[in-house]
Amino acid sequence: MKIKICIKTFCLLVSSMLVISGCNSRQTGSINCTLRGEVIDRPQSSQLLLLKEGEDPRINAVSIPINEGKFEYILDCEYEELYQFVFYDEFEQGAFRPVLFFMERGVINFTLHPTDRFNENKIEGGKLNREYMEYKDEISNKSREIKPHQSIDEKVKQQIHAEGWLNAETYPLYLKIAREDSLYQEWLRWKIQYIRERPSIVGYSILVS
Repeated sequence: MKIKICIKTFCLLVSSMLVISGCNSRQTGSINCTLRGEVIDRPQSSQLLLLKEGEDPRINAVSIPINEGKFEYILDCEYEELYQFVFYDEFEQGAFRPVLFFMERGVINFTLHPTDRFNENKIEGGKLNREYMEYKDEISNKSREIKPHQSIDEKVKQQIHAEGWLNAETYPLYLKIAREDSLYQEWLRWKIQYIRERPSIVGYSILVS
């Protein structure tokens, strides 16, 4: 109940401060953002898909070519909000890990690696991206400290006695165990508290996600 109250309070506060709205490459807005990056050890990757976080790459994506391991794209938009890059070759395979970042004024520099080196990716540029990277570092450290997902994984595997278990049929069981798992609840309380203390675009976007 306390978590629900915190979420409602946070939403009301942010709603009074912000108007979150979409932008895309066909619009001209007041925020000019240059996306510039280098792609490391991915010779198979020839293009990136750019879209807002949570949108469908099949419908809303803008294609950005990667030439000799480098890319650049300029976007004008009205609002600062959470976007993502998806490598097209991963999207074609039906399994991809998006690179999340905030679209904001100025130049944002990317250094992107293969998926097995995802944690080596670097995003530099802008106040919101700096805050978001700090959040990701903190939550990564907290996850290692509490290890809620490992606890849930083991409980699910014990009940279904199988490897490669996470699919459409077993996911409801995963959610049920997560709600009852004390480590997961501790991790969730920490995350909600983190968001509650940061009534900003970054905190709002984390809450929505």
